[in-house]
Amino acid sequence: EEVELFLTPESVLIGRVVHAQTGEPVAGVEVMSNGGFSSVGFGSNSTRSDAEGNFRIARLPPGRFKPELRGDEFYGQAEEQVHIGLGETSEPIVIRAHPAAYVEGQVMIVGGKEPRPCPEGQVTINKPNAEFKWMAIEEDGFFRLRGLLPGEYEINVECDGYVGEDHYPPLVVAGDNQVGLVWEVRQGLAIRGVVVDDQGRPTEQIEVRARAVTKEEDRREQATSSNATTEADGHFEVAGLLPGTYEVYAGSAWRGRRGPEDPIVVELAGADVNDLRFELPGSGTVRGRIVDEDGQPVSGARVTADALGTRASGSSRSNDAGEFEILDLTPGSTRVSALDGGWSSALRAPGTSDDDVQGEVVEVVANEVVEVQLLVESHSGVIRGRVLDEGGSPVADAFVSADRMSEKAGANASRTRSSARWRWNEQPVLTDTEGRFVLDDLPKGKFVVRANREGGGEALVEEVELGSEVELVIATTAEIAGIVKVSGGGEAPERFSVSLRDKEQGVREGDTFFRTEGKWRLRELPAGHYEIEVESELGTAKTEVDLSAGQVLEGVEIVLEPRVTVRGRVVDLDSGAPVAGIAVGSGGGRFIGGRFSSGADDPERKHVTGADGRFEVADVAVGLVYLMLTEPNAGRDSKYGWTRIARRLPPSPEVQDLGDLAIVATRLGPKDDA
Repeated sequence: EEVELFLTPESVLIGRVVHAQTGEPVAGVEVMSNGGFSSVGFGSNSTRSDAEGNFRIARLPPGRFKPELRGDEFYGQAEEQVHIGLGETSEPIVIRAHPAAYVEGQVMIVGGKEPRPCPEGQVTINKPNAEFKWMAIEEDGFFRLRGLLPGEYEINVECDGYVGEDHYPPLVVAGDNQVGLVWEVRQGLAIRGVVVDDQGRPTEQIEVRARAVTKEEDRREQATSSNATTEADGHFEVAGLLPGTYEVYAGSAWRGRRGPEDPIVVELAGADVNDLRFELPGSGTVRGRIVDEDGQPVSGARVTADALGTRASGSSRSNDAGEFEILDLTPGSTRVSALDGGWSSALRAPGTSDDDVQGEVVEVVANEVVEVQLLVESHSGVIRGRVLDEGGSPVADAFVSADRMSEKAGANASRTRSSARWRWNEQPVLTDTEGRFVLDDLPKGKFVVRANREGGGEALVEEVELGSEVELVIATTAEIAGIVKVSGGGEAPERFSVSLRDKEQGVREGDTFFRTEGKWRLRELPAGHYEIEVESELGTAKTEVDLSAGQVLEGVEIVLEPRVTVRGRVVDLDSGAPVAGIAVGSGGGRFIGGRFSSGADDPERKHVTGADGRFEVADVAVGLVYLMLTEPNAGRDSKYGWTRIARRLPPSPEVQDLGDLAIVATRLGPKDDA
């Protein structure tokens, strides 16, 4: 089988590392390019600074980068992004190396005859709204954190197959190196068993998941969940569990080999359970071919098989002969359909429209192969054109792509524009020395054609018809800069992020800034109306600006409003009674160590409602926020599921009572259809 590789001339990032305080060169620190998002995919690389502090990072794709350095006792970041075009070498940049600390610790398993090192796992550290970092635990149980800045960090330790502490004391970094630290984990309970297929044969590489199920009044307590994969003999061991009730599932809940619909409920009451047995239902295979109306095979299409009435599905790609095969499908009625190589739109059957359901429905039978042919409209259309700059000169290093515009009633043009900017699955077309390009193998319809020069500038034309010649003029890019201040005065945040979004054009840009005294700058922006959002540990802020082509907008001042603490009560909508065991989080909430975190350190889990339905969430951004109400560890019989509630929070007072938040209990069981 032949493999075709698409190669581009390398781009190169060069610069120098100097000490932030003395200005002297710093040798031997790792410099990472970070970034490299472009039309040819994602690429990043790293190197080390030489004796003079100089560095050269080669073999990069064109795109934008945010170089970062990290050594045992240094950390630094470029002041702004670096944009590099195809085959270009950047202007030399300077990265300041700030003194930082080296932290070394060991994760030890205790509770046996003698402590022993953790063989595998990870350690995560988190400084809310400032820094999040994880490191793998090495074979001897050690983990090493390099270039850690002064501050107080939440720490979470996960040793595979063992139980960590519910809450570890914070890691306090004052500037000096720290070694010899020890974090302890302990032996837990285990659930063991075997997975076989519908013929009774052991089945390997099947995921088994044990999920804790807790009562409402116990959801502020530590709970554990874990996964395992079956060995060649079908056996599995899910370890590192606390005593309690577990729902154990085998097989994929979505893609891949499906398991039994119902879990096995296991009570771990102080001893391991060793006798679980799962029998996987039979699965079938869909094999087929995609051809167009001219009888030509369609290669590189993504083919999906979606079981009707369930979430079960599978996917594959068609080969050069248009052939595909999808394994391990759930028996029953299944819709088989094809998407274009960019995954953005369905391949239509001849004579149909975007409002029609595409694909063929087949009946998947256990342990059998069902054949299907997908007939799609021909992809023989061509669009030609030329890319020029504003002065009329050809652009010889522009990437060009085309996205078919949806013909659906109420189609969102903004979504099509956004899709045109984020095509990672197709080989791009590069303009020649005269700026010319040819886009072929296109389906029937009208297109958004986009040209972009990695390193800055784009042009976008809509409603382009097949067979036409189109001229794309790359407009001069805009630039915006400003300063971030803190409401009431005080020093600017050490680290902050700036995000820009133009909803109409589908443009998203942003960057993070480190020790810039609040100064920020974003270059190479298309014209548009932008929403600007700034986030930091000292607060948040939003504003809006208009940028025209070629404009340099300076002096945009953004004042951060401090985060607040919110309190309230969760009640049932019908009865008005308080609801216990509901986790409340704001935008930015995340899962840490098997439990929901509201964002800030919350060892008492006040963000989970008590018997009185009351909760407290700290560190919440002001303005429009979305509160997520979930029912953690409720199992498949979850009564309330999840609810999203919008609130607009003023900058004061520091502690705000939201009153009652009403949620609706489900009227359906886990097997009921809506």
